[in-house]
Amino acid sequence: MITEQSAICWKAKYQIGVARIDLEHKLFLRLVNSLKLALNKGRSEEVLQGIIDEIELYARFHFTSEENLMKAIRYPDYEEHHWRHNELLETFRIKKLNHAGFDSFHQFLVEWFIEHTTVEDIRIKRFVDDHNVNIEAFCYDIQEDTL
Repeated sequence: MITEQSAICWKAKYQIGVARIDLEHKLFLRLVNSLKLALNKGRSEEVLQGIIDEIELYARFHFTSEENLMKAIRYPDYEEHHWRHNELLETFRIKKLNHAGFDSFHQFLVEWFIEHTTVEDIRIKRFVDDHNVNIEAFCYDIQEDTL
């Protein structure tokens, strides 16, 4: 079982106030935690690689989703944010190919999530708040409790 020491738990500082993005971030954390759980249980390299592949595909989906939202609200720093997404995916691919170790890869994912969410994604929240953007007009209607 994942312990509090090994899991990355959702914190208020990760919330950007856009239900769709916050939900996607929570799902990303669950995937990262599933990698840690598999590591803790001594799962095979094949299983661990499969989880990493799933995380990569999910990150691509999430970045596309986030970028579509930024375009819709005419987020002024879209190009820079898009570039950062591409940079993260490239770093992901490099680390995946280098086989630096699954524990190291998990730590990279945790650091990536915390840094990107609390520094880059929070800027979207500030833009929405500062410009009184009605974010609901740009989001699909999805609630966490309906999943």
